[in-house]
Amino acid sequence: LWMADALRLLLPTREGLFVDVGVNLGQTLVKVKDLEPERPYLGFEPNPACVASTERMITALRLRDCRIVPAGLSTETGIVELAMISDSETAPDGSIIRGFRSNEQVVGRKKVVVFGFDDLPPDLFAPRVAFVKIDVEGAELEVLQTLKPIIDRDRPIILLEVLPCYSADKTERVSRQEQTETLLHERGYRLKRVLKRNNRLKELTPIDHIGIHSDLTMCDYVAEPAP
Repeated sequence: LWMADALRLLLPTREGLFVDVGVNLGQTLVKVKDLEPERPYLGFEPNPACVASTERMITALRLRDCRIVPAGLSTETGIVELAMISDSETAPDGSIIRGFRSNEQVVGRKKVVVFGFDDLPPDLFAPRVAFVKIDVEGAELEVLQTLKPIIDRDRPIILLEVLPCYSADKTERVSRQEQTETLLHERGYRLKRVLKRNNRLKELTPIDHIGIHSDLTMCDYVAEPAP
């Protein structure tokens, strides 16, 4: 519910393409199209089971101007492993970051395709990009690095999930989080944390740093370019 609230607040501020990195089963797609049926949508999803389900939904609901790329985004094109911590083929918990999930957590693995920016068809991002949503279970740094040309060109509003570091001794997670913040700050972006109450949007609170925490209700952010 909080995502629908956030989109209701943000969508009217920008015209242009909505880019959804981590489509899963099209949850964000449905919310965008419910609010603005004519808004062009481009989604990236590496899990073939999720792609098939989302494509069926698009057809069933007769959604217009939707494109789904059956691949993830990363700094280099290739075939990588998607580590799953749920038995469901379409669960949203798969990560392509090696070691992001402990071996004890992982219950399934599958090979998936990822694309670097230079290997994507140039017409994909021909329209002005107004929004980028990133929900990729730890791979947000690679997605932001891949989309730097689009971020610099169009200055989209970015909605992203950054899962908690939990503690300072999780050095790899801390480093990746700091690199993510640095990339955004260097491009003149300001972070706001999504605060929720009963899964509804309470407010967007400006923050200087994400910090180290363990609260899964505080891992969603909006990054906006400074005026």
